[in-house]
Amino acid sequence: MELLVARHLRTRDNEELRFSSGDRDVPILQGQEFSSDAVEGVRVRVEGGLIVAHTGLKRTEQTAEMLTPVLCFEEEPLILPQFRERLGGTLAGLRFSELQRIFPDLKSPAGLWTIEALEMGLESVETFLGRIEDGLNRLTQLVSEVDATLLVAHAGSIKGIKAVLTEEKECKRRRVLCEPTPEHKIFFHFQIERR
Repeated sequence: MELLVARHLRTRDNEELRFSSGDRDVPILQGQEFSSDAVEGVRVRVEGGLIVAHTGLKRTEQTAEMLTPVLCFEEEPLILPQFRERLGGTLAGLRFSELQRIFPDLKSPAGLWTIEALEMGLESVETFLGRIEDGLNRLTQLVSEVDATLLVAHAGSIKGIKAVLTEEKECKRRRVLCEPTPEHKIFFHFQIERR
């Protein structure tokens, strides 16, 4: 089965370089849209039927609402909270500069994946990756009748999906999480086996 994953559209948190974690529910900024070329590319890839899903947070729900009519998807999207961004606890919503004051060795937002701060409520990388893996298992159980699923998710979730699908060892999965942040409005393509 093909899994297409789109990162939600931009939010104020993105503009202000805040840690927009999976326990922070913010809407998208108005006036955004996907290019017709990007949407047409999705249409071409999903001729055998499509399911749309999102994480249940406003930013993914609103982005999915924009995509469903142009993709001629008329059902209610699936809600898969397993694919939410890493939970931030007390760090949720902090600007990157504030995170750097707490963690002086933090050089880039992707470097947050190297930090474990359970005492602050920051979800462990191990728990996050386990949740992503659970989401992939759940997805393959739910969508047995179609060839493709379009999931609207988050930057960390996209890297988490890539890590789980391409790497076996946790140290290599962690390296994938530290890769540059995926752009908005881009569709990422993965192949997943039905279980």
